[in-house]
Amino acid sequence: MIVTPLVPPQIPDYAKRIKYYLGEVIDLDDEEDQERFVKPIKKDHPKKLKDSGSLTLPCVINDVDIGRVMIDSGSSVNLMPFSDLKKIGGLILKPVNTTLTVADGYIKRPVGMVEDANVRIEELEFLIDFLVVDMIIEEKKVDK
Repeated sequence: MIVTPLVPPQIPDYAKRIKYYLGEVIDLDDEEDQERFVKPIKKDHPKKLKDSGSLTLPCVINDVDIGRVMIDSGSSVNLMPFSDLKKIGGLILKPVNTTLTVADGYIKRPVGMVEDANVRIEELEFLIDFLVVDMIIEEKKVDK
């Protein structure tokens, strides 16, 4: 810890700054005071960028091309639609006793769990566990 003694001429400046941060009403009649106390608090917001959409990557599971899959690096579970499980074939579906609560509060019970599915994204390969969910897959509409 570094201790710096307050030099008597600095004490009024520090007292005024502390009162300002604590929300006490202080008189900032001097432009110099306004520059020192108000300006440092105001920060510019970052420039708003256009939504880039969802992050998708080409994916292959057990040598079956799944196409482009949505990636959520912050998710705690990996989901697979039941239709993809049937398309891939050869994966063992194990029973699981859990429920999923989605963003809108809807509770969904998975069909089961697939353990150690061989997932390839470009040249990288991973063994990943999936919760298999029976859900409606909406086809992406292509504007012409």
